[in-house]
Amino acid sequence: MKSIAWGLVVALVLATISAMTAVLTAQSPAATHHATIQQYCATCHNARLKTGGLSLDAVDLAKVSRDAAVWDSAMHLASSTNQGSPSIIRFLVQHGANLNITNKAGRTQLDAAMRARDKNDETIALLKSLGAELSQAAR
Repeated sequence: MKSIAWGLVVALVLATISAMTAVLTAQSPAATHHATIQQYCATCHNARLKTGGLSLDAVDLAKVSRDAAVWDSAMHLASSTNQGSPSIIRFLVQHGANLNITNKAGRTQLDAAMRARDKNDETIALLKSLGAELSQAAR
């Protein structure tokens, strides 16, 4: 009888440890995208270089709407390059980035994607499916 009880206790402890490990090791979407942004974007767009006047190394992906101006700029960059990540674009939109805000040149993300030197049809289709529009100037 004691061996059955100990067996149940051990099984319960192992199940709890397994569940806790799964929770602790699972990365949130923000953490996953943060790693991508640090690897591919923040090497140039950081506090030291401020390429294009944009610094992404210290902003919080968990608070996209708080840093809307930064992420709207990042959306323009992600939309206008082959290196842009569709999953990052989706994440930013889901967390409050404005697809139709215009940059200093008066262009939306869709304008930027369509004018890009290295057009990415997948990015253009994604932006359209998410509701991105051309600016008045581009129509």
